[in-house]
Amino acid sequence: MKTKLFLLLFCYLTLSVFSQNLKLTDSLQNLAKVAKDDTSKSNLLNKISTTYLEIDLEKSLDFAKRSLALSEKLNYKKGIANAYFSLGNISNYKAEYLEAINWFKRSLSIRKELFLMSDVGQTYSSIGYCYEDMGNFSEAKKNYFASLKIREQLKDKIGIAKCNANIGNVYYQNQNLTEGLKYLLPALKVFEAAGEKRMIAAVSHNIGTIYMYQGKPEAMTFLQAALKNNEEMGNRFWKTSNLGSMSELYRKQGNYTEAEKCLKRAFKILEESGQKEGMINIYNLLAKLNMSQKKYNEARLNLNKALELATLSNSITRRQICYASLAELEQEQGNYKKALDCYKLSIILRDSVFSKENIKKMTQQQMQYDFDKKETLTKEAQEKKDIIIQNEIQSQKNLRNGFIGGFILVLLAASLFFFQRNKINKEKKRSDQLLHLVEEKHKEITDSINYAERIQRSFIATEEILATNLKDHFVFFKPKAIVSGDFYWAGKLSNGNFVLATADSTGHGVPGAIMSLLNITSLESAIKDGFTHPSAILNDTRKTIIERLKKDGSAEGGKDGMDGSLISFDFKNNKFTYSAANNPVWVVRENQIVELDPDKMPIGKHDKDHISFTQHEFDLQKNDVVYTLTDGMPDQFGGPKGKKFMYKKLKELLVSIANLSMNEQKTILLNSLNEWKGNLEQVDDITLIGVRV
Repeated sequence: MKTKLFLLLFCYLTLSVFSQNLKLTDSLQNLAKVAKDDTSKSNLLNKISTTYLEIDLEKSLDFAKRSLALSEKLNYKKGIANAYFSLGNISNYKAEYLEAINWFKRSLSIRKELFLMSDVGQTYSSIGYCYEDMGNFSEAKKNYFASLKIREQLKDKIGIAKCNANIGNVYYQNQNLTEGLKYLLPALKVFEAAGEKRMIAAVSHNIGTIYMYQGKPEAMTFLQAALKNNEEMGNRFWKTSNLGSMSELYRKQGNYTEAEKCLKRAFKILEESGQKEGMINIYNLLAKLNMSQKKYNEARLNLNKALELATLSNSITRRQICYASLAELEQEQGNYKKALDCYKLSIILRDSVFSKENIKKMTQQQMQYDFDKKETLTKEAQEKKDIIIQNEIQSQKNLRNGFIGGFILVLLAASLFFFQRNKINKEKKRSDQLLHLVEEKHKEITDSINYAERIQRSFIATEEILATNLKDHFVFFKPKAIVSGDFYWAGKLSNGNFVLATADSTGHGVPGAIMSLLNITSLESAIKDGFTHPSAILNDTRKTIIERLKKDGSAEGGKDGMDGSLISFDFKNNKFTYSAANNPVWVVRENQIVELDPDKMPIGKHDKDHISFTQHEFDLQKNDVVYTLTDGMPDQFGGPKGKKFMYKKLKELLVSIANLSMNEQKTILLNSLNEWKGNLEQVDDITLIGVRV
C-alpha cells in the first residue's frame, strides 16, 4: 500500500453535535435576550457559538467570547469551562492546533475540578483530535484511551463506541488498516442500532476510505452513504470530507470529470466558511488530480498553497503529505534532484510520526489499558465479596452498639452545642480582625503606589512646559497600572532648541516606574553636561544607564534600559533633528504618512552598545503633524479575533484624523483603544504624542 496518506485528514470523529439550522440559531438568540438569569444567558450564548461553528467561525468566536466574559464576571466555572471548550473547537476548525489544545486543557482542568465526568471524557477526545491532526498519534491515542476509561466507568455505550472509532482511526492513519477496521466496524453497528446519524456518517466515511485503499468495490457505497447522511443533517464541513474521498476514488478509477466536480463543491464550502484544515486537503487532492491530467503548473500552485497552510497549522502529517506529493510532481517533470530533496523531507517527517518509539508508546498504551481494565474487573469482584461480609459483621455490631451510641450521642450533642457557640464567637472576632488588617494593608499599598505616581509625575514633562513651547499638541498617556514604565520628558537645550523625549522603559508597574526615574535622570544628566545633538544625548544616556546597572549584583550587569525617540525642534528654521531607539517617529503631511525609522537597538546594554545612535534631520512644513509613540497601543490585544492592534492599523487611523483638532484626535484614540480592547486587559503602558507645526 502506498504511504501517501493525503486523505487521512478527512478521517475525524467528533463528540459535539453542531446544529446548522439557522432558525434554531435565531431562536437561541431570542431566548438569550429574555433569559431570566445570567448563567442561563451564558449557557445560551455558548450554544449559539456552537450552532455557528460550521456556519460562520467569526460569529461563533464572537458568541464564545461573550459567553466567557459573562461567565468570568459571574465566576460561573461551568460556563467558563464550556466557553473554553468552544474556543478550542473554533481554533481546531482553523487548524490552530496548539492554541486549541491550550483551550481544551484549560476546560479540562475546570471540568475535573467540578467532577463533570462526561464532559471530561469529551474533552480528552477533543485533545486527542488535535494531536491526531498534528500527527502526534501516540498522544492522540493516550487521550482517546483516557476518554474510553471514563466512558466505561459511566457505562456510556455510545461514548465507548465513539472512543473505539477514534482509536480505530489512529490505527488506520498508522497504515494498520486491518486493525483499524476491527475498531470501526463494531462501532458502526452500535451507532446504527442507536440511530446516531452523525456518527454513522463519520464512521461510514472512514470505512469507505479504508476500503478504497484496499481496492474493495464497497468503498463508494460507504462514502455515498456518509455524504447522504451529512447532506440530510446539513453538516457542510463533513460533506467536504466525503466529497474529497469520493474525488480520490473517482481519480483512481480514471473518472477525472466527476473527481473535479467533487473537489469544486468541497472547495466552495470551505472557502465560504474559512476552514483551513479542509483547504489543505482539497489543495492536495486538486494537485493529485492535476498531475493525473498532466497539468503540472496548476499542481505546483495547489501544492504550494497546501504546504503554506500546513506549515502554519503545525501539522507534521500535513507537511509530510505535501512533500511526498511535491516529490512525485518533481519526478514526473524530470527534476530528479528536487524530487529527491522533497522525498527526503517527506521521509524525515514520516519517520517522526511512524517511528519505532511512537509505535512502542502506542503498543504500551494498549497493553496498559487492557491491564487496567482487567485489574479493575478483578478489584470490583473482590469488593463485592468484601461488602457482603462487612454487611453481616456490621449488622451484629449495630444491635450491640445501638443503645450505647444513643446515650453517648445525647451527651455529645449538648457538649457540641456549647463548644460550637464559643468557637463561632471566637472565629467571628478573628475574622473581623483579619478583614480589618487586610483592608488596612491594601490601603497602605494603594497609598504608597499613589504617592509613587506623584513622585514619577514630577519627573515627566509638565503641561506648562509643553504648552509654552509647542504651538498645538496632545499627550495620550495611559499607564497599565497607576505608575508606568512609559514616560515623556521635555526641556530646553543650550542651543535654544526644544527637546522632546518619548520612551518605554523595561517593565511596567512599579519596576518600570523605578527604571523610568533612572532613565530620566540619565537623560537630564547628558543635557546638563552640554550635549545638544540627539545622537550624542542618547549615547551619553546609554553610557550612564549601563554604568549604573553594573552595580545590580548580576554577573554581567543589568540589561535593562529603554526604547524611545528624542526630537530636537528648531522652530525658527522649520526643522528638527532626531535619534530613535526601536521606536519610530511619524509625520503626517497632506494625508500621507512619512515614517522615520529608528535604530534597531535599545538605550541600554546590548551587543550593539558600542555603535553610536544615528542622527537625522527633517524639514518641516506648515500643518505637519509629528507623532511620537511607544509600542503599547500597537501591541494591545482585542478586536473580534483577539489579535494585536498593529502599527499598520494605527498609522491608518492617524492619517484619517490628522486634520482634526488635537483634542479631537486624543478622544478618537481613546475611544478606538477602548473599543478594540473590549473586555480584555490592557497589556502594556501606552504613550502617543502629537505635535502640529
